[in-house]
Amino acid sequence: MKEMFPSANKRFLNIDHLLVILLIVLILPLNILFIYTSKVSENALLSQAHSNITSILDIYTGNLDVRMTQVDELLTDFIQNNTNFSVIRNRPNDEYYTMHKFFLAQDMLENTLPKQNGDVYFMYNENLQDTLVARRSEYSDINTSMVSKYITEHYNDLYRSDWQYITVDHIPYLARANQNGRCYVGCMIRIDRIVNELCGRIDQLSPSEAAAQILVSPSALETARLESQNQQFFFSAFDHSDCLLSVNLPTQSILSGLSFFQQHTYALSLIYLAVIPILLIFIGFLLLRPLHILYHAMQQLEEGRQEYRIPSSSQRHMTSEFHSILQEFNTMSDSIQNLTIKNYEHQLARQQVELDNLQLTIRPHFLQNSFGILFTLC
Repeated sequence: MKEMFPSANKRFLNIDHLLVILLIVLILPLNILFIYTSKVSENALLSQAHSNITSILDIYTGNLDVRMTQVDELLTDFIQNNTNFSVIRNRPNDEYYTMHKFFLAQDMLENTLPKQNGDVYFMYNENLQDTLVARRSEYSDINTSMVSKYITEHYNDLYRSDWQYITVDHIPYLARANQNGRCYVGCMIRIDRIVNELCGRIDQLSPSEAAAQILVSPSALETARLESQNQQFFFSAFDHSDCLLSVNLPTQSILSGLSFFQQHTYALSLIYLAVIPILLIFIGFLLLRPLHILYHAMQQLEEGRQEYRIPSSSQRHMTSEFHSILQEFNTMSDSIQNLTIKNYEHQLARQQVELDNLQLTIRPHFLQNSFGILFTLC
C-alpha cells in the first residue's frame, strides 16, 4: 500500500508556494515595466511642456527687455536733450514751470505712442518736491495720485537699482528712474495685461488655468516651489532686471495629456498587486482545495485506513471534473478494499486447504503407527 501512494518528497516545493511565486513572477515584472514606461511618458510630457512654455516665456521676457532698452534710451534722451526738462530742472515753481511741465508731459506721451514702450512716465523734482505723472490714454484705470505718492516715497530706490518689480494700487509694474541733478525722470511698464495674455496663450497648451507672476529673485522662485509641491514652475530671466517671469501649472493638468492608463499607473499597479491574493483565493477554492482533499485521502490510505472515504460534504461547491475525480477515488478505494478482502479470503482458503492436506497426511501415518503398536503388543 505504501508503494502505491508514496509520500511527498521533501525536495519539492508545495504547490501553494509555486503558485505564489508564479503569480509574482508573472505580474510583478509587468507592473514594474508598466510603471517605468508611464514614468518615461510623464517625463517626456513634462519636458515637452517645459520646452514649449519656456519658449513662450522667453518671447515675452525678450519683448519686455526690448521695451526696457528703448525706454532707457528715451529717458537718457529726455535728460540730455529735452528742453522742457532742462527748464523744469532749473526753474522755480511758477507759471513758466507749470507750462513746461505740461509740455514735458506731452513730449513723454508723444514719444511713447509710436512704439508704446512705456505705459506711465513720471518726473520728480526733488528741490520743489513736485511730481509729474503722464499715462497712456487706454490706461484710464490707473490712479495717478497713487502713482505720484509712490514716486514721492520711492524715487531714490527706483533710480539706484535696475528695472524692478513694484505694485501700485494693486497694479504690477516694471519701473525705473534716471537722474539729472536733483530731478528724476522715469517710466513704468504695466505688466498685468501682459501676464494675462501670457496665461491665455499657455491655456491653449494646457487645459488648466495657468498662473503667471513676476518673481523678484531666484530664491523667491525656490520658495514658491517648496510651498507648492504639486505645481510645475517655468521661468525666464530678464536681461535688465533681477526679476523672473514665472508660470506655474498643476502637474496633473500637464499630465492630463496622457492616456487614462498612464495617468493612473500607480493605482492600477496597486490593483494588479492586490489581484495576486484574490487569484490565490480563487485558485485555492477551485483547484488547491480539491487537491488537498484528495492528497489527504491518499495519506489516509497510505497509513492503512482503508475504510476512509472522502465525505460528500467536502465535495460541495466543486467543479464537475474534481467532483468526478473524488467520486472515482471513493469508488477506487471501495474496489481496493474489496480486492484486499478477497485476497485475504483466498489466502485463508489456501491455508485451510494446506491444513486439510496436512491432516490427511497425518491420519494414515497415525493408523499405521497404531496398528504397529498393537501388532507388537500381541
